[in-house]
Order: sequence, then structure tokens, then C-alpha cells
Amino acid sequence: MNQIIHENEAINKLYHIEKIDISYATSVNNLGRFRLKKLYIFIKVIFKLLYYLIKKNIHIIYFQPSINGVSYFRDVILILIGKLFGKKFILHLHGKGIYSYSKKSLMHRWLYKIGFKNQYLIVLSENQITDVSFLNPKKIFVVNNGIPSLQSNSTSLSEKTNDSTRLRFLYLSNLLKSKGVLDLLDSAIELKKNALDFCIDIVGSEGDISETELLKKINDLQLNDHVYYHGPKYDDEKIEFLKQANAFVFPTQNEAFGIVLLEAMQFGLAIIASDEGAIPEIIENGKSGYIYPKKEKQELFNYMAYLIKHPDLCIKLGKRGKEIYFEKFTIKILEKNMINVFNTCLKEQK
Repeated sequence: MNQIIHENEAINKLYHIEKIDISYATSVNNLGRFRLKKLYIFIKVIFKLLYYLIKKNIHIIYFQPSINGVSYFRDVILILIGKLFGKKFILHLHGKGIYSYSKKSLMHRWLYKIGFKNQYLIVLSENQITDVSFLNPKKIFVVNNGIPSLQSNSTSLSEKTNDSTRLRFLYLSNLLKSKGVLDLLDSAIELKKNALDFCIDIVGSEGDISETELLKKINDLQLNDHVYYHGPKYDDEKIEFLKQANAFVFPTQNEAFGIVLLEAMQFGLAIIASDEGAIPEIIENGKSGYIYPKKEKQELFNYMAYLIKHPDLCIKLGKRGKEIYFEKFTIKILEKNMINVFNTCLKEQK
């Protein structure tokens, strides 16, 4: 999302932007872990930030900080440096949980207030406002994520290549317990017990679950004829899986937004997802898909079974999902909303 915003043509025409590249992790498994290389990168970032603050006429700083753990402690140092130079920040928060983290200790609450008090904050959904409002920010903006249309990467976006009679579900995310992939396997067991014909394609990189562990579990549960792991897929290969699927499953247990849902909606897929984060604001329950309480895992099975028994519903739900994408989540809409944020903040700083 940072790259999408920075490289946006309209935004770059309106403002002069100085960019500092920050990339600490090279894989999912490296997120949140200390590495000497990360310390070296952090020191370089500090010196670059100081250079721009001293040598350039910076009006405002746009930053996407981490929101918890050591990563936040690191990022609050950058915020403090900017504040020492009297600069205001636009802090774009792509995670959630600040309110619950702050309740763990007075130190957490104090550090959040140091970083976020009297700053401009961007959150991803209306649900996220209560997560940060207690920190007394200067202003809170709600800006939904938006992604490019994959039309340019595919000659026929809406063309389905699945000619099988089996209903095909797609899981497209990293192999993380927090993304609910194990809950999906539990539902697959129940679907098989009920003699329902289905297929689940799992696409994504290894996380806290390895490929070996996942394949072993699939084999131990005797789901080899129903569940298939394909590893990570990108560009045209990913598009092919989106074209083959009838429905998209996203049983995440921890999510702020869920950009992958927007990809599924572009391809007219019916969606079954938990009620995490912004998901209830993305999916129209009963109209573009089904949302279930994340703790009610039985509901995941119920909705999957329902779609298997009523396959024509996938077309109806998917059609509405595609309409919602073009109504709310395109790059043009994101661009318009971000320009409004930048203009408002810059005007107030003059």
C-alpha cells in the first residue's frame, strides 16, 4: 500500500515528495524478529531522516508505522525525531489492536500517546476509529484500501476456467495460524463427512506453518482428494487460480482490512469470511458473501456447505462483490481520498 500511494501519478503531480525506503523484513518469518541487519537499516533511516529534516523544506511527514511490539518502539523513535524538528505526521495505520495493547501496561499507553497524540491519523475503517480516538490525535481520517484492477494482467478478467462440477474454494494467504488455515481444514473434514463434493485450493507462502506440516496434516486427515496446496503464486499464475475458483474463503482470526478480498471481488467470487477488522464494511452480508463471528468456526462449515448445495448463489453473490469493488475500492477512489487527506493536513500546517 505504501508503494501504491508513493508511485501514484496524480499524487506525484500535486506534491514534491522525498522518499526514504524502509524495508526491514525479507520474509513473513522475519516479521517482528530482531536481526543485526535490521539495526543497520534503522540507523541508515535515522541519518536519512535527519538529512531531509535539516537540508530540505519538509512540510509534513507521511509514515506507515508498526503498531505493536519492538517494531513500534523502533518507529516511535522516528516520530520523536520528526517532532523535535517541529514536524507534524500523517500516520497511516494498517494494523489494529492499539487500544488492547495499551491496556496491557502504562508504558504501552504512554508510548502510544507519545507517538500518536496531536498527529494526523489515517485508519482503514470506521471500526478502527475507537482503536485510536482515546489517544487524542489531531484528526482521524477513514480511508479504505484500494488496489489496481488486475484487468491489465489478464485478457479476460471475468472468464471462468473451472469446468468441473465440484465447487471450488480458494484460500489465498500466507500459511499462518492467525489467518485461519487450520480452521479451513477442520471445515473440510466436516464437508467430507457429510459426503459433499468440493475442492479447496490453498495458495500462499510458508509462515508459522511450513509446507511439510500442512501437507502432513492434509494427508493425516485424509483430505488429499479435496484439499491441494500450491505454494505462493504471483501475477498470471495467481490470476489463474482466481479465475478457476467459485468462492473465496478468508477465515482470518486477526485482520485490519484484508486486501486479498478486493482481489477476489474483482473476479466475481462469492466470499465467506470472519467478522475481523474492516471485513464487515467490505462484504455485504448475504448480498456479496457471508460473514461469520470468528469464534463461531462451525459457521464457516455451514456457509461452505450451503454454497456447495446452492452453487448458483456463487454467481449472484460474486456479481454484487464485483460491483462493490468498482464502487468503493479502486485506485482512483483511494487516490481521491488520499489527496483529500494531504490537502487538508497541508492547509492546516500553513
